[in-house]
Amino acid sequence: MQILEKHLSTTRDRLQNAAFKRWDLEWEAETFARGNVIIDHEQYGKGIGIIGDPGAQDNYVEYDLDIKMDGLFLVEVRYAAENPRPGRILFDGEPLSGAAMTAATGGWMPEHQRWHMEGGIELVAGAHVMRIESKPMMSHIDRVRITSFKDPHKAKAWLVEMQGLESQIILLEKERPRYVKVMAVAEGTIQNARVNLRGNPHQLGKEVPRGFLTGIGGVEPPMVGEDSSGRRELAEWMTSPDHPLTARVMVNRIWHWHFGRGLVSTPDNFGRTGQSPSHPALLDWLTMDFIRHGFSLKHLHRRIVLSNVYQLSSNDDQPVAMRQDPSNRLYWKGAVRRLDAEAFRDALLSVSGSLDSNAHSGEPIQVTSQNPSPQDLIANRVAYESFPRRSVYLPVVRSHIYDLLALLDFPNATTPVGRRSETTVPTQALLMFNSTFVIEKARETSQRVLDEAITMEERLVQMYRLLFARRPSALEQASCASFLKGCSAWMDDAEGWGSLCHTLMISNEFMHVW
Repeated sequence: MQILEKHLSTTRDRLQNAAFKRWDLEWEAETFARGNVIIDHEQYGKGIGIIGDPGAQDNYVEYDLDIKMDGLFLVEVRYAAENPRPGRILFDGEPLSGAAMTAATGGWMPEHQRWHMEGGIELVAGAHVMRIESKPMMSHIDRVRITSFKDPHKAKAWLVEMQGLESQIILLEKERPRYVKVMAVAEGTIQNARVNLRGNPHQLGKEVPRGFLTGIGGVEPPMVGEDSSGRRELAEWMTSPDHPLTARVMVNRIWHWHFGRGLVSTPDNFGRTGQSPSHPALLDWLTMDFIRHGFSLKHLHRRIVLSNVYQLSSNDDQPVAMRQDPSNRLYWKGAVRRLDAEAFRDALLSVSGSLDSNAHSGEPIQVTSQNPSPQDLIANRVAYESFPRRSVYLPVVRSHIYDLLALLDFPNATTPVGRRSETTVPTQALLMFNSTFVIEKARETSQRVLDEAITMEERLVQMYRLLFARRPSALEQASCASFLKGCSAWMDDAEGWGSLCHTLMISNEFMHVW
């Protein structure tokens, strides 16, 4: 790849050197004959004038040209682009080879304007129309130039060579392995920080040397050298087997996610103002077991879900235990827990048969996050509801959380939340009754039942197995039959089953783990 790119650069230089000059034509981009772009002289085009897009659209400009002589011409465009915004250049409807304006120049402002060679074209003398187009956004274009070659024969051979090299590079780019990108940090300028007096960032006190908290006890913190920011030392200290606080917090949170309440019921506060553990010896043992197994989350999950306490029934009726421990703090029975917002959405997709359980690869789905308009929010909702994979792959727009998640107590995405709020409010019931997403998944689930079973009894058994993983009781079968009979007076059979499935789908039994 590097050899091809070096060869391409050399060929481009030859072409530019060969373009001196029997005849050329250069003009300001904003002097177009036809177009739907904006002209900017005040911001990105201050002092020079540029054209750009007014927003996401199919952008175009056209120029009427009078070519004075037959020949082979080099086409160049001067533009600024912080990120590539590729488009096309056409002469009389015929595109120049490949995509145009594919480069980034480091910014959008006038000082970032650069000339870029876009290719060559053979033209005869006379009138021609040059068109520049791009969608949905356009680079900030300042000037356009076409130049004839002093040696057309050599130039034509170099153009063919350049186009071949570009094609090879594009092909290699497509075949190049795509690596997963993750957010990470890198060492910047190493420096100490000043104290914010009373927490005010505008009132700075004295500079404090880099170091660690000394008032929380535990293992002796490491020293930070002059040539280190302390990040690595902090990570090693936090995960040291001699410093179990990190492991204790992690163990408690995983216990909390499995049981709805941690062994320490304040997962964000292990200090003096937090709650004491309900089972301190168990928390200590799980913590040391977690450390001994190399902080393996898989091992910890397996250890918990294979335990007796995890397998207890929530229907255990023990009057003495109920009197002495009505809140089940000592885990004498299984706890009933409402599904988290994401798990509820995943459950809807699963029972309807529309869940794609494969890991999502590539870019996240596209939603508008910066100042979304009402139309953008509608488009965002459509994107969320048409996405077939688990909710963990959904993008989170922090200022406009997806309605289904927000109304089911999805946490504040701008702060860490160890324990989610759990509310029961009328808007949740309204969502369940009226959400087009919920109604559609109920219809798809009922259609699965209708496709797989024939008699009413078989259909009810299949529906209960899908939704509740059990058979319906005799009373439930009678109630469902009565419901369907009532529906038959004003809707067809499929709609009636869809309505029944919707009713069951928004019941407590479907929305809770029992």
